[in-house]
Amino acid sequence: MVKLGSRGLELKKIKIHQSRGDVNIGSRGVTDSLIDEVKRRLKTQKCLKIKVFKSARGFVGDDDVEEIAKAVNAVIIDKRGFTYVLIDKKYVIR
Repeated sequence: MVKLGSRGLELKKIKIHQSRGDVNIGSRGVTDSLIDEVKRRLKTQKCLKIKVFKSARGFVGDDDVEEIAKAVNAVIIDKRGFTYVLIDKKYVIR
């Protein structure tokens, strides 16, 4: 697991208890426009929640979400079922 600074822990708590996902992955799967949206939201929010809908669960897995995280310079800090929380790498203690 990743070690977070105090601001990172605060952002994580907020996102975990938030009921809705910031970005949803649906039947179209992982597209360039989805990655651009994740980049845009991560730039403004610093931490975001991604949900994988039932229609995409057959072909979108953990490895795909990890690829999204790498593409946007983020890390996965929490996974619960088909919901992931990503945070910008600058809030991670190395």
